[in-house]
Amino acid sequence: MAEAFTALETGLALLYGTFVKYAASEEGDNPTTISKKELSKMMAEQLPQLPGDGILGDVMKELDQDKDGSMDFKEYCILMTGLSLAIHMIDGILGDVMKELDEDKDGSMDFKEYCILMTGLSLAIHMIDGILGDVMKELDEDKDGSMDFKEYCILMTGLSLAIHMIVTKHTDSK
Repeated sequence: MAEAFTALETGLALLYGTFVKYAASEEGDNPTTISKKELSKMMAEQLPQLPGDGILGDVMKELDQDKDGSMDFKEYCILMTGLSLAIHMIDGILGDVMKELDEDKDGSMDFKEYCILMTGLSLAIHMIDGILGDVMKELDEDKDGSMDFKEYCILMTGLSLAIHMIVTKHTDSK
């Protein structure tokens, strides 16, 4: 009798299998790369909670290291790593937020606590949307209405520094 796969082996197989499935989804297409159309289909079917079409062109452009207009397995792994890190960060932040909002310390969120969370998230999204619009206008040196790689790197550096400052302040205050 064959041994069962570990969770990590299963995860890796699913990661690779998903790549192969979508890379080969277009007839006559290169079965070792994912086109923008295939990536869009994969994101819609496999990660429906994430916004897709608006950012997919930028994601493809940034990750397409060999500039062939498609994503090979290495580039796909970079995307999956980035998404995993983002989920990890968000999960940690939400866990901390939920602990702070759990007024009765029962380990769950009642309706009042949920309403406070949703109000805070709505305000944060509104503020971030306005701030990012202003930041993007400031960083758009050539005033073409889009962000090139240099401008993107400046934004990411600034966001990284801001996150570092927030995390440091949060951990220092405990």
